[in-house]
Amino acid sequence: MKDEDNNSYTVKVEVIAENYFAHFIYMSPSYYEQIFGEKAVYNAQFLKLDSADGKEDEISTKLMDCKKVINVTLTSTISNASKDSASKLNLVMLVIIISSGSLAFIVLYNLTNINVSERIRELSTIKVLGFFDNEVTMYILRENMILTLLGILAGSFMGRILYIFIINTAETDIMMMFPDIYISSYIYSGLITLLFSLLVMIMMHIKLKSVNMIDALKSVE
Repeated sequence: MKDEDNNSYTVKVEVIAENYFAHFIYMSPSYYEQIFGEKAVYNAQFLKLDSADGKEDEISTKLMDCKKVINVTLTSTISNASKDSASKLNLVMLVIIISSGSLAFIVLYNLTNINVSERIRELSTIKVLGFFDNEVTMYILRENMILTLLGILAGSFMGRILYIFIINTAETDIMMMFPDIYISSYIYSGLITLLFSLLVMIMMHIKLKSVNMIDALKSVE
């Protein structure tokens, strides 16, 4: 390690502790004296208040009035600043969710529309044989639901890998982000995907009800 004068020292790392904000090296007074050849001079104090009751600024001002105090840093201020930064990302996340949902809707609609268009003679034949509109819709819906569920499973696995990559990339030198994902996130993303899939199927159901069976069967492939 190097001190403020850029002097190098060899220090043994006994244990590594995770800090989500800033970096610190913890030493016992005896080990500090062994490394630096002098006793530790304490230039900071950590004060724990049982209950500030919203008087943090007042306490900070009174401490700053002391001649020996150069600076006062409140952990509550750091925490609030971190929360504000995180809350500003909510709008970005909302835009990403809407964009992803719109993309999923467009892809599902196009795939389903192509599937129905290519099998219009088959579906018309089924309707001629006496199948009701709901049964014809379920004929396509079952395939879409299976593909949607497989997509949710694959997307959850790949999405976690992408999320960890983004978090590791976005981290700064003095702040570590929480890499875990709540189970509710998987549930919400799966439900949103299912919702868009159902919307597509409602549109396809309306389209299938209006199919002209005679024209479809007369068409030449």
